[in-house]
Amino acid sequence: MKSNHQQMVASIIKEARIVKGYTQKELAELSSISIRSVQRIENAQIQPRSYTLKLLSAVLSIPMEDMVQTPVAEEPIIVPGTSPKIILSVGLSIVAVLLYWAFIEQSAFPETAFEFLSGTAVFSACLTFLLYSMWRPKSDR
Repeated sequence: MKSNHQQMVASIIKEARIVKGYTQKELAELSSISIRSVQRIENAQIQPRSYTLKLLSAVLSIPMEDMVQTPVAEEPIIVPGTSPKIILSVGLSIVAVLLYWAFIEQSAFPETAFEFLSGTAVFSACLTFLLYSMWRPKSDR
């Protein structure tokens, strides 16, 4: 897989070699690296080591800084509205659980374990439906 950095280095080296009028074989001999390495570097098949880049930059008279630029990390893609949805989902879930707990503590509703589990199931279903309706894609609405 060719990275942008590999392709950038490959094009810099190839252009500099052509400007100097060197063949790949001549560049290989002048820089003391194999012709196969030169071919692979120019085709962006490998990422050359810094030692190899130093040799090539010296022979081709190009600044080393041009070839060792650190590639800029791509910024993560943020889907608009995701962060507020996450905050709202977590906050809503916590508040709903606390309100349900307060209701259970203050009322005589769950006289049996069955009533408690039934109430909890209904509460969970309502909360799930609410969160689903908030998170479903707009095309489904």
